[in-house]
Amino acid sequence: MRQTYPHVIEHGFVGLGKDEETLVEYLVKKEKLSRVVSICGMGRSGNTTLAKCVYHHAKVRGYFDRFAWVCVTQHCQSRKVWKEVLIGFTSGTNELTQDILKMTNAKIVWKLCNIQLQRKCLVVLDDVWSCDA
Repeated sequence: MRQTYPHVIEHGFVGLGKDEETLVEYLVKKEKLSRVVSICGMGRSGNTTLAKCVYHHAKVRGYFDRFAWVCVTQHCQSRKVWKEVLIGFTSGTNELTQDILKMTNAKIVWKLCNIQLQRKCLVVLDDVWSCDA
């Protein structure tokens, strides 16, 4: 199973700089709109590398309050994705993470919605295999 992590940064990529700047500028627009950006392409074509560059970009880090990176993989499990996003948003301690793991789906979704209403959040869902996921 493939797993990606945002802290593993790949250096020396070529040809993605213009795409990175375009995405960054789109994400940090001052308009109060929700934005969804899809980076699509064949596996191993640089999608994750581009997403990591945008995720770590100084403008993006300065604009958003909360961050989460989740590797969805081929077999998407909604509850797992929701938990990982909530853990990312809360930068949880071990105790807080344990509390999240015990929450019902409804409580997790309520907390996620509440955080996103109060804060500017960036969520990267990497390695999504289908539109249904």
